[in-house]
Amino acid sequence: MLVHLSWKPKSGLTHEDQKRILALWAKFEAPEGFDIKMHVIQPNGGGFGLIEVDSAEALHKAIAPWSAVLLDYRAVPVVDIANAIPILESGIAQREAT
Repeated sequence: MLVHLSWKPKSGLTHEDQKRILALWAKFEAPEGFDIKMHVIQPNGGGFGLIEVDSAEALHKAIAPWSAVLLDYRAVPVVDIANAIPILESGIAQREAT
């Protein structure tokens, strides 16, 4: 499943917390079933990634080092546009049939 994973620093993050985040990232090894397709950082300190995950457990394992006290996460399943169009067309057809 493809997931848009966004994050932002938790409120009150300190300079030492920022250093800790970078140190954790430097040693990060993606768990099995967690494949980073794209990873970007925003100027406000947040960021997002496009992640292919095999399971919710793989996602949870990957973000666990940061999620407790350092970063707030939001994970949203996404669909490639080429796959989404036929689904959307089917939804339109169902609405028009009623």
